[in-house]
Amino acid sequence: MAISFGTVHGMATQTTQHSLTSILTGLSYPAGSTMLVAGVMLANANGDAILVSDSQGNSYTVNYHYRSGGNKCVVFIAVAYLTNSLGSADSITIADTSNSSTNFTVLAAWFCGVTGCSSSPVDSSTTGANDGAATTTPTVTSGTPSQVNEAFVVMYGSPTTNTGTYTEDSNWTNLVNDGGYSSAPLVRYSAAYLINSGVGTEQHNPTTSNTAYTHLIVGLRPPIPPTTGGTLPMMGV
Repeated sequence: MAISFGTVHGMATQTTQHSLTSILTGLSYPAGSTMLVAGVMLANANGDAILVSDSQGNSYTVNYHYRSGGNKCVVFIAVAYLTNSLGSADSITIADTSNSSTNFTVLAAWFCGVTGCSSSPVDSSTTGANDGAATTTPTVTSGTPSQVNEAFVVMYGSPTTNTGTYTEDSNWTNLVNDGGYSSAPLVRYSAAYLINSGVGTEQHNPTTSNTAYTHLIVGLRPPIPPTTGGTLPMMGV
């Protein structure tokens, strides 16, 4: 079964706090599926780890990338193979390791269910990140996947509004187009995926307004197909 992405749900935007919890009202995700949570933050300090959890105790692998200079814009992608199902009364929480309740100036995020992934879905070899000063041509290159048919997920984050000026790379399928927080402090994000049929690297090259950016790619593995073999027929004597 090929990897497939479900409906994207935005989480309420959080400001001047270091955590955000979203209740999954009306939603359900069965054990054996995968949860994808991603977003963008403006941080008061670089370097804090980003933590993602849910009320059923599923374990999330979190990748994140801070912009290396200027503003402290960070994008993150978190993935969990659900050993415990999530239902309407459950919740997802995003937090950081800061002791300060105001480390993140603003946080904007989304989540969706994914099917067709391996029980160990994140391929760390595919992770790629980039950031830069104001440009209309942001870019990021993945690492090399360990197997064919991986789904590459990309997050693009910007510390200033780029409403109406994000055009998706035509090789990728858009998941979120210009979401985020439009009041000061401004922060925007977009996301997309690509099914990589080979084992080569991939680039994500959207066109945007002239703004600084932070960019991250993470790969999701499908199950490794079982090795097929046959039994030689018995030869008569």
